[in-house]
Amino acid sequence: MKTLPIDAHVSEFKETILHHNVVILRAPTGTGKTMRVPLWCLQSQTNRQKVWVLEPRRLATKAAAQGVAHFSDNNIPSEVGYLTRFDKKVTPQTPLVVATYGILLRRLIQDPLLEDIGILVLDEFHERSREMDLLLVHLRELLSLRDDLKVVIMSATIDVGNLQKYLDKSAVVDIQAAHHPIEIIHHKPKESKNRAQAIQEGVATLVNMPQDDGGHILAFVESRSETEKAKRHFQKQTAFAHWEVLVCHGGATSQDQDQLFQTSQKRRLIISTNVAESSVSIPGVTAVIDTGYHRMPAFDSKSQIESLQTKRITHFNMVQRTGRAGRFGPGRVVRLFSKAEEMHFNQMPAPHLQTEELVWPMLWLALVVSPCLDDIQFLDAPHNQSLLEAQMALRIMGALDDHNKPTPYGEQLCQIPLSPRLGHLGLKMAQAGYAAEGALAAALLENPNPDFAGHAADQSDFWGPVTQLRNAFIKDKQPKGALGQTFQHILRNLQAVQPAGKPSRPWDKALHETLLSAFADRLCRNAQSDGQKASLRGQVDVFRHNHQTPIATEYYLALQCHKSIKEGREKIWVGCAHGVSGPEVDDVLAKNIPWQHFLGFDEKEDRVVATQQRSLGNLVLSEKKAYPAHNSEFAAILAHEALKRFEHLFLPDDAFKQLAGRCFLAHETFSALEHNPTTEAAIKSLLPQVFMELKKLQQLKTFDWAAFILSQMSWEHQQQLNQFCPTSFETPAKTQIKIDYSHIPHVSQQPVLAVRIQEMFGCTESPTIARGQLPLRINLLGPNLRPVQTTQDLCSFWENTYADVRKELRRRYPKHAWPEDPLQAAPVRGGVQRKKR
Repeated sequence: MKTLPIDAHVSEFKETILHHNVVILRAPTGTGKTMRVPLWCLQSQTNRQKVWVLEPRRLATKAAAQGVAHFSDNNIPSEVGYLTRFDKKVTPQTPLVVATYGILLRRLIQDPLLEDIGILVLDEFHERSREMDLLLVHLRELLSLRDDLKVVIMSATIDVGNLQKYLDKSAVVDIQAAHHPIEIIHHKPKESKNRAQAIQEGVATLVNMPQDDGGHILAFVESRSETEKAKRHFQKQTAFAHWEVLVCHGGATSQDQDQLFQTSQKRRLIISTNVAESSVSIPGVTAVIDTGYHRMPAFDSKSQIESLQTKRITHFNMVQRTGRAGRFGPGRVVRLFSKAEEMHFNQMPAPHLQTEELVWPMLWLALVVSPCLDDIQFLDAPHNQSLLEAQMALRIMGALDDHNKPTPYGEQLCQIPLSPRLGHLGLKMAQAGYAAEGALAAALLENPNPDFAGHAADQSDFWGPVTQLRNAFIKDKQPKGALGQTFQHILRNLQAVQPAGKPSRPWDKALHETLLSAFADRLCRNAQSDGQKASLRGQVDVFRHNHQTPIATEYYLALQCHKSIKEGREKIWVGCAHGVSGPEVDDVLAKNIPWQHFLGFDEKEDRVVATQQRSLGNLVLSEKKAYPAHNSEFAAILAHEALKRFEHLFLPDDAFKQLAGRCFLAHETFSALEHNPTTEAAIKSLLPQVFMELKKLQQLKTFDWAAFILSQMSWEHQQQLNQFCPTSFETPAKTQIKIDYSHIPHVSQQPVLAVRIQEMFGCTESPTIARGQLPLRINLLGPNLRPVQTTQDLCSFWENTYADVRKELRRRYPKHAWPEDPLQAAPVRGGVQRKKR
């Protein structure tokens, strides 16, 4: 067996996986981790459970399975099987299975525990596809349920710290292995060169080098269409007459994929998209040409449109491409960009959950993890608004109910290996008795390169092509190539999931209505009679080119879109549109779009006004106004508005100030209360409850806050408050005098007792609160209820100051009794006892 750089670490890996449930393996490109680790995992299994290895793409899956089988000790292909969307080679007894992430996600719908799998290997995790992150969400929960499950996460570059925080019980195996030397040449072609011409310059650079070894050359371009253009270009060049020019992309048929891994006597030029960046080792490749571009899905959260955009690769993509040249020995790389440009590349690609559409992920999460977004913990969370929009699209299709729980139809829809829109299109057509037409339509829309050219009479770009395909199918002419392969695969799945229905209406009417429900969230309202400008869901403008079929209907469906950026300005172009009328929108969508109730604050009426709408995004299809019943949502809106005007609406009266002072002392000074319910933050938090009683904002100005807060306090807390901060003091004259807390804490933190001096005769102890912890500040009042003395030591006042105060009081109020010895005098209730004559 051929030795690979990673082989020196076999003992370390086996020891680590023996004692840990999660192993994060970081090893450079070209070390052989995809070839070796699956076999090591299989050797580590002590029971009959299987090892599953997951790859991001179909091409990588088949290549990895063949490579593992080839590099195994026994070279027994029967021990290694593979599963992809269009191809499989596996039996129930196969111990090691290589599959795409999507295959496992669909299995999890029926088998969430994966009890026959003992070790799960997640390869190329740095790509952070939607499927990878969705699987990680489920594995995080599954690992807590299954102590026997082990997970290996592999990548050349990975954020280990973040992943270890997300997954408990994880260990890291860091492998530093020697690489084959790779020579890097920067060659920036002129701007006028197209991709094929630029690649041709790169080929010339490689061929003319003295150290040219005659090996195959792998050239990276951004898209499938560019691979085909470049192939046609080189096939016309006499200089390449003795070369074999192949393409490699995600839409390649199984036969085309197999050809890549077959040996050839001719020198090959393989033009590939980013599918060959990782997990694919094409035999004989010793040189790479990197154009520096790739085409990636870009999701616009405002328009909810996902489109493929040509962008500069990241630094990580560049390293991956470079590694393809040094898989089997020394290699060379021609980078068709300068070193200065290279310095401006982003370091890592963003997680696809944050850059792609979330309709299918949302359906899968609802089925496998939880229908409640709050229950889902992502490694890197997508935008919440995008998740909510995805839920709405699924509700319109009938895949989720009003509580976002999966319906039986949603479970059926998730079993179709298509996006929910295209799956819905196929399933509904099958239910209507037109499975073949549904499969044709779905395959046509999934195919990235159909030549949509409709007729004005159809008011559609799509109707002509799908009709032509159907007419050919009726005559037993099957679609060919990738389109035909996709059609056959979709049709088989539809027939397996949905029994054939009996046609109840014409196929074209069924397709028209199904398109409308499948692409409801792509509804555009025409802004011009020719459809060249429209408003998508009332949120963003979309455009069509002059040469496209005029669409004059009130609405149309944007079946395919792409975004262009020119001079910093973005535009969304509708490549395939299908016209629908206003009545059709009402008839088809009304039953699927429930009335939405919106509560909003009306400044003029100082109250909440309710509106009922059927809408898609900001595109209002119908509207009603109504006055809502008083409820929590009503109260929440008033509370939200009150917060904006809090300083003007919250006008605390004396009762509240007294309560606030008492609560401050009870909480801050005496620790008798766990929290102070009269702080500004606490008051604001009570607003939703307050507005369950009030209907208008202005009523808040006269609201009895003190009574309301006391009503929210438990009986025990009220008792504690009364014991430590009583509202009144009983004088020796048996009168209840109010204690003043209103100035606390802003002026001082000492309560005040304002009492007539005569009512305190005979009192030898200074009044206190909090079980004697805090003396009151006593304002002793004369008969006119004005202070004549302030003290907090009453005994000292009687002994030292009273005689002087008595003289003044006798002079001013000669008819009142002013005894010489106040400690022996009887207190006077109300202070109105007259002096005896």
